[in-house]
Amino acid sequence: MQRSLLATHERVQLPFVQRRRSAIMAISALTVCLSSGLSFAQQATIDANSLTFEESSQTAVASGDVKIDYSGKTLSADDIEWDQAADKISAKGNVQLTLDNGAKSSGEAMELTNGFQDGRIDALHSDFSNGAHMEASRGTLREGAIFTLEDAAYTACEACSQSSDKNTGEDANKKVADLNKNDDPSALTWELKSKKVVLDNQMQMVSYWNTWLEVKGVPVIYLPYFAHPTADVDKKSGFLAPSLGQDGNLGTTITTPYFWNLAPNYDITFNPQLTSDEGAIFAADWRHMTENGSYTLSVFATEPQSVLADIDGDHDYRGGIMGEGNFSKGDWSASFKIEEPTDDFAFDRYNISSATIFSNEAAVERRYKNGSIRADVITYRFVNDIENSETVNHALPVIRHNHDFAETFLGGKLRWNNQLLRTIRNQGMDLTEFQSRIEWKWNHTSNNGLLWAAKNYSQIDVYSYDKQNWDPNQDLDKGHTLAASSLATSMSYPMARYSNNKTELLTPKLQVVLATENDDYDDVYLRNNVSNELSSTRLYQMGDAADEVSRLNYGIDYQVNYSNGLRAEVFAGQSYNLSSRDLGVTTGYGEDSSNVVASGKIKYNDAYLKTDLRLDQKTGDLLRNRTSMGIAGANAEASLSYSFYEEGQVGDERLEEIGYRLQYDFDQNWSVAGKRRENLNLSRPIVDSLAIRYEDDCSAFELRYQRDYTELGNIEPTSSVMLYFDLLTLGGLGRSSF
Repeated sequence: MQRSLLATHERVQLPFVQRRRSAIMAISALTVCLSSGLSFAQQATIDANSLTFEESSQTAVASGDVKIDYSGKTLSADDIEWDQAADKISAKGNVQLTLDNGAKSSGEAMELTNGFQDGRIDALHSDFSNGAHMEASRGTLREGAIFTLEDAAYTACEACSQSSDKNTGEDANKKVADLNKNDDPSALTWELKSKKVVLDNQMQMVSYWNTWLEVKGVPVIYLPYFAHPTADVDKKSGFLAPSLGQDGNLGTTITTPYFWNLAPNYDITFNPQLTSDEGAIFAADWRHMTENGSYTLSVFATEPQSVLADIDGDHDYRGGIMGEGNFSKGDWSASFKIEEPTDDFAFDRYNISSATIFSNEAAVERRYKNGSIRADVITYRFVNDIENSETVNHALPVIRHNHDFAETFLGGKLRWNNQLLRTIRNQGMDLTEFQSRIEWKWNHTSNNGLLWAAKNYSQIDVYSYDKQNWDPNQDLDKGHTLAASSLATSMSYPMARYSNNKTELLTPKLQVVLATENDDYDDVYLRNNVSNELSSTRLYQMGDAADEVSRLNYGIDYQVNYSNGLRAEVFAGQSYNLSSRDLGVTTGYGEDSSNVVASGKIKYNDAYLKTDLRLDQKTGDLLRNRTSMGIAGANAEASLSYSFYEEGQVGDERLEEIGYRLQYDFDQNWSVAGKRRENLNLSRPIVDSLAIRYEDDCSAFELRYQRDYTELGNIEPTSSVMLYFDLLTLGGLGRSSF
């Protein structure tokens, strides 16, 4: 007997069926309890425009926007026939199956059995939550979560979604038939084409066999096996995208990273690198997030095979470790930093770091309501034997304390700073320094608009020497206990003017600094004197009281802002030495009047110019200049930096350097960028770089060339060529900004 529920919505009691009325006209709904040994709680709800049920065969036939919800899964189609006796569901037309993890698979026809656990799909299309898509000519489902697909294609490129929003009828069959065509003019940027794919939602992995990576329809890389996590996985173990390169020290290189997800809060990435000239290099990056912080460790090790085995001395193996970490709990915090190569040049030779000074550091700090106390230990490593008797090799320990007083004093704020520092030298004497300093700061605005400010530093310094490495040329029996104080008082008067299209602000400023100028500080052996370098940004800044001198500082600042977005600022200032001290030519202060310092800034939309100058106060000759400028347009951007130091300003030679960078975007995908740093004094380059880049919504490819002309000890100029690529959803290698 067959009953129709389309026209009358009559209430019919069917076996294993509970009925509910739909609020939409001509839509019926059935809640069906599966008969294959399932409990009453395992129910399926059917919504359709038309629904008939054959009691004798226990078969439900639904048509018109059919939707079945069962156990977290949803099946929708134009027509569905459900044979409860055989436990088989057949769906046709606009078929879509949504699993309980949100993954959606659609096709022209689908057959499900065993309570949605097993089945087959024709002309399958799947959309994933990360924007990726999968197409296959056919597929099978087992255990409710594992799809095995044939003749499949996977991509994250947008063209796939534009052509496959609904994979039905002739369009679906045509799409699947075109999977193996390389002459398709609408070929995607990249696509994985595979004979067999297993999409395992239980193991959260997608595995490929006999796969080609195609770029713009052209096969470029064959992969006998490849796997990556499903879209709902934040982290999953597996291979990352490789990188290829050519290096002057290592030869041809290939790096194939493997990411191992050990736990939600810690993982390790292995970065084995094969080189044509120096054999294999093992490298790994460890990351760990704890309850109270996080840290990272990076290591590399290798057994040199060729030139790098003896160019910097005999080495059976070379390597190093770098890392950093930060932790906190309540008022306590701790941090560390590691930079430890096996030899001075190991990091530079293997492209880890070109720094000439490395340090290992550890610190612990406790904060309280009005201050903190911190302890550091630091060790230094110097490259290329640049140490001497004054070089600090260890700072053990450095203890700092500060306290902000809640009460004001003479209307200003008080802070108490203390520091204990012990410096150890491999080639010289050890020094212990203790400083206790009181800082007072006061600010006031008068009724007539004058801005007043005052600052005072008063300190006591104690110096003690370790006689283990005694220098007989120094008279250090008694050590030193010294005191110093300095007071700075400033006055400025901002004057503003407004008009229809601009706002102007003119601010003259005068500052008087009075200092005790204790000459005994000059006799402290190994004391780290703070350099009083004059510049537009440091003119009004106070230095350490022991290094400060009495001086008069004056300057004027002018700012203008136009309504069209143009902004400009100009500053000029000078200092007059009120003391008998000669601070030296390089500082810019001199015996009486200092050099003139000036700076300027101009910005309009995406164009800017900044300059910082130091001029001779008598002749007006340029002594120092640091200038940078840049402009960005719709398809291009350029920047330039220039620095100049006259002879005697920094060392005995004149220094002049220029750097420039240019990037041009051919279109929304292709761009080229180049940069260069050049020593104009020697008429030779310092570093050259050139990169060609392609980027779209689903991928990025970059080919980069770099030439480093640095010569340091045995380090000679080197060149490298690297190829990087990122495929969205498949991962890639990070790159430093260009």
